[in-house]
Amino acid sequence: MTQLEILKEKLGKDVETIKDDMARGTAKSFDEFRQQVGIVQGINRCLSLVHDLEKAALESEFNDK
Repeated sequence: MTQLEILKEKLGKDVETIKDDMARGTAKSFDEFRQQVGIVQGINRCLSLVHDLEKAALESEFNDK
C-alpha cells in the first residue's frame, strides 16, 4: 500500500465518521452542522487532489518508459 493510498483511506474514514455523526444529528446548532459540512467538503477536495496527483504520477511514469 502506497503512502497516497494510506492517506486516501484515512481521509475516507474521517469523511464516513463525520457523515455518520451528521446522520445521527450530533450537531448542537446549525453552525456546528455547517462546520461538519465544510470539513467533509474540504476532505473531499483533498481526496480529489490526491487522485489528480496519483494520475499525474502514473502518466509521468508511463511517459518515462
